[in-house]
Parts: sequence; C-alpha cells; structure tokens
Amino acid sequence: MGKAPSATTTACQECDLLIQRPAPTKSNEARCPRCGHRDSASRYYSAQSSIAVSLTALIIAIPAHLYPQIAFTLLGRPASYTLFEGALTLFNSGFWWVGCMILLCTVIAPLLVLMCIFLISLSWILRRVNETTARLLKLLHYTTNWAMLDVYLLSMIVSLVKLQDMGKFELSTGFFCLIAMLVLTTAATLLFNSEACWDAVERQRNARH
Repeated sequence: MGKAPSATTTACQECDLLIQRPAPTKSNEARCPRCGHRDSASRYYSAQSSIAVSLTALIIAIPAHLYPQIAFTLLGRPASYTLFEGALTLFNSGFWWVGCMILLCTVIAPLLVLMCIFLISLSWILRRVNETTARLLKLLHYTTNWAMLDVYLLSMIVSLVKLQDMGKFELSTGFFCLIAMLVLTTAATLLFNSEACWDAVERQRNARH
C-alpha cells in the first residue's frame, strides 16, 4: 500500500468548488482559488490553548455563579442575588418560563459549551478521538446558540440604568467574574476548530473500517 496523501479533497463552503485541503500547520491553510474563502478545517488547531482557556473559564464560572452580581437597596430594602437566586425569585413570582430561560442561557448552556470544548480538546491531545467525541461535537453544535451570557449582561446593565433613580446599586464580585467568564467563553469558542475535529472523527471511522 502506498503512503496516504497529506491533502484531502473538500468542497468550498461558499461556492462548492472542489479544492485540495493541505495538512493543517501553523502557516498552512486552504483557500478557494475561485472565491478566496478560507477553509476553516485547514486552520491550525491548538488543542492546548483550547484546554487552557476553557478550563480557566470553568474555574471562573464557580465564583460567577456563587457570588451575587449586584447588591442593591431598592425602596429602602437591601438585597443581593446570584443567578440561581434570581431565577428562583422569578419561579416564585409565577414567571417560571423566564426563570428557565435564564438558567438555560446563563448557566446550563455556557457550562456545557465549555465542558464540550475541554473534553474534545483533551481527546485530541490524547489521540482518543472516537464516537464519544462525535457526540460531544453534536452537543456543542446544539448548545452554542443557547449560551447568551452577553444578552444577560446587557439586560442587567439596561435595568441598572433604568432603576438608578429608585435606589442604590453596587456591582459585586460575581458581576466581574461573569464578565471574565463571558470573555473566556468567547475566546474558547473562537480558538476551537470543530471542522478539524470532525475530520479527525471521519479519519478514525475510515481507519476502523
């Protein structure tokens, strides 16, 4: 048997032209000769960077969810809420669907995204890409769009602006941790290369058969 080629044939995601995809390196990437679109799967993927950023975000998520985001005094009554306490207040007020959306978009989905990126990158480093990796890639695809920490932070800032004349507000430790978690989650998502991981899954499937 001859040596396996270092390039594979793929279709451009923009114009569907068949192009040769080179083996991923730090300075090597495939571009469509017709439209110039960059093939993201040929972009060099640093699993170590993805692990470092996603693990840091998971650690930051602990104080971000345990500490209150805002301490305030409204109409003479002091109070402070964590994400869970805010969702619980909405449940008790009858707005259970809003509470569910807050838990899903600010707690469950972001943590799932970070866990998927961490585990997939770890399997890449350990050369254990398999069907479990494929299931994690599918879970990552479905949960990424539900992670909306930016929307939550924006709504919090709008609420502070509108209610500033009604009481005294103070940003707490949890708020700054939540911002750090948002930045790190965004960085982990940008560093992660799902196309390269899917290619590794396909190569593993082909080798098995």
